[in-house]
Amino acid sequence: MSRPILRRAPGTVADALLVVSWLILAAWSLYAQPGSAQQGPLRLIVWSNGSEHQVMLAQDQLPQQLSFEGPVGLTIVDIAPGKARVLASPCSQQICRLSGWLSSAGDVAACVPNRLVARVVGRRENQPEQIRVDGISR
Repeated sequence: MSRPILRRAPGTVADALLVVSWLILAAWSLYAQPGSAQQGPLRLIVWSNGSEHQVMLAQDQLPQQLSFEGPVGLTIVDIAPGKARVLASPCSQQICRLSGWLSSAGDVAACVPNRLVARVVGRRENQPEQIRVDGISR
């Protein structure tokens, strides 16, 4: 008597998104230089389709919108004085858009389906070095 062979079902979309997000996170962590990112003026770095785009986030910054084409469509990043946000994106869950305004060093918005990562680095002028804690305590 032979045993039935168990076969695994083909991967789902969620599995593919998880793998892609891990690959983006791994590539980003290799690319990011921990010490150098905090130096210099506050700026937004957007990685999209293998290229990097930087925009200053000064308080006297004129409002503008940047468009980035990705695998699933067009993502629009809104730049305002001292802050930036993902204004529109073609992804289904809109997590990148719901990240809200990015205004402090370390703030990140990522659109995994469209392969876009926006990260704030540097520090505001006349702002002393500060230690930021990422977490919740009770």
